[in-house]
Amino acid sequence: MFVYRKSWNSISSPKVVNTKDIVSVVVACRNEESNIVNLIRDIKSQNFDTERFELIIVNDHSTDDTLLVIEQESKNWSHLKIVNLEVLVIGKKNAIRKGVEIAKGEIIVCTDADCRIGEEWIQTISNYFTNKNIKFVSGPVIFKSSVSWFSKFQTLEIFSLVAASASAINRNKSTICNGANLSFRKKEYLEIKEDIFNNFKTDDVDLLQYFKKEYKNAIKFVKDRNAIIFTEGNPNLISNLKQKIRWISSTKSIRDWDSFFVAILVFLMNLILLISFFLFIYFFFYKNELDDYGLLLISFRFFFTLLFLFIYLIKYVSDYLLLKDVFKFFGRRELLVYLFPFEIINAIYTVVIVPLSFLIPVNWKGRKL
Repeated sequence: MFVYRKSWNSISSPKVVNTKDIVSVVVACRNEESNIVNLIRDIKSQNFDTERFELIIVNDHSTDDTLLVIEQESKNWSHLKIVNLEVLVIGKKNAIRKGVEIAKGEIIVCTDADCRIGEEWIQTISNYFTNKNIKFVSGPVIFKSSVSWFSKFQTLEIFSLVAASASAINRNKSTICNGANLSFRKKEYLEIKEDIFNNFKTDDVDLLQYFKKEYKNAIKFVKDRNAIIFTEGNPNLISNLKQKIRWISSTKSIRDWDSFFVAILVFLMNLILLISFFLFIYFFFYKNELDDYGLLLISFRFFFTLLFLFIYLIKYVSDYLLLKDVFKFFGRRELLVYLFPFEIINAIYTVVIVPLSFLIPVNWKGRKL
């Protein structure tokens, strides 16, 4: 966490404005009739040369009125292209590939249909590609503000993921990214061999790992508030659990030492914290009878209390030192007060969710993944 903090604070931004490259925004869309119009209007409102960007929406066999909605929008905006996936072609990664194949832009920018973006989004991201060595750019995705406790829990979690992702990328040890805000060069993307692409389980993390393997020091994270993507958090615990299980399940096939090391370290730290917590609870509330074992019980109680507090404080302090800078960047420093109770809640959540991901089948929008 100390290394990540140093890395986060050293992330730099490009000094050159991109005034040449053509940008294609590609959105894979399935059953988003209530969201897609907002995204289209956000992209139409970009502070970017209108002759240098386009929006490609790939309809992934929507069963609601999504297609009708985007067809109506395309009548009012010539820069909007619509692609319908063929019958036997399904899934987000295939939808994005179809969109990239017809894109006229040298730079491909991807987001999701249920997201909201600011008017400087395209320009901010495209600036990173003025460096010809950069092939892949990851951006921040955060939840919209809400007053509920559950929303604050999710916000703390996603900020932690953004911080870890950004810090790892800046160290050239990329682990994860979010498909709702990523960009890459069209040429290098289309050079991905068919057998490699077919083995991708995700549209984002697998792609990140591909670029990490094939191109040295070619990945950047956009640490710029103009590049933030906003999306809705999960409405309840069940939907949040399903999302986490889906994320974990989709990354099981990744064979990357940096990703494996971080995942194991995070899981073990939370497991140790949880074990020490339960031992503390057990011995603290255990009935202390005046018998031959009384002094031994008091010793256990004292030891496990100190052990739990020691581990808890180590994790809290290290998380706090990183996240206080992250929250400051995002303008959400008020969330730091929730970090202390969040530690034990997140430990329970993490330790439970990992084994569940191996037991529960994953479904997304009516499809088994």
